[in-house]
Amino acid sequence: MEYSWCIQHHVLVLSMLLVLVWMNMTSLEALPVDTKVVVRSLSDKPITIHCKSSEDDLGVHTLSNQQSFDWHFKPNIWGSTSFDCDIQTAYGSGYYNVYDDNKDGVCSPNCVWEVSNTGPCLNSNRPGTKFCEQWRKK
Repeated sequence: MEYSWCIQHHVLVLSMLLVLVWMNMTSLEALPVDTKVVVRSLSDKPITIHCKSSEDDLGVHTLSNQQSFDWHFKPNIWGSTSFDCDIQTAYGSGYYNVYDDNKDGVCSPNCVWEVSNTGPCLNSNRPGTKFCEQWRKK
């Protein structure tokens, strides 16, 4: 009889702990974290861009000079949110990682990518600092 009570007690305590953990995770997920990614064309010719994460496909967009495509999202609580874009231009093309939780601080909360004749550049949170990449295919 005492053994049965002990098992019931452990099950009750474990259940309460699981409920507390679940409540904590759902409250973390609801934090108002908002990240904006902007891809802006600086090229004199149109560019085609297709961005997606493991959960969201943002579709294919064509941008002319000085046009931008932007989206908002909340990074997940596991720190694994990542967006990649396939960028096609008359000057070159490539597949680029435009947001990654593992690189937090480089562009959060706003990531602004500019696409030029030589390749895409990320404007950093540090004033006057850009991280540029060359076209992967010409």
